Amino acid sequence: MAVALKQSVSTEWDDDGNVTGYGLTLREIARAFAVGGQRVYTWCAFDALFFPALIDRTANVVSRCAATGVPVSLTVTPTAIQDVAPMRAAMSG
Repeated sequence: MAVALKQSVSTEWDDDGNVTGYGLTLREIARAFAVGGQRVYTWCAFDALFFPALIDRTANVVSRCAATGVPVSLTVTPTAIQDVAPMRAAMSG
């Protein structure tokens, strides 16, 4: 596993050689992802939508619209997206 992490360009490392991110990160960036009281951050909006299903947990997501800066929040369960605010929020790729 360590070799695979070292070879991946997606792995984030701190100055001491510890893994700090791989899809989810401890580094504060635009999208906060809270599950079980622990806050982590997702590299992209899609990550915030599929990680709850992957870990079979409900997560609260907070982000900002890239175009307008308007805050966006939602709850993502393993099977659904709920409580989207503002209601007209959308994701594009």
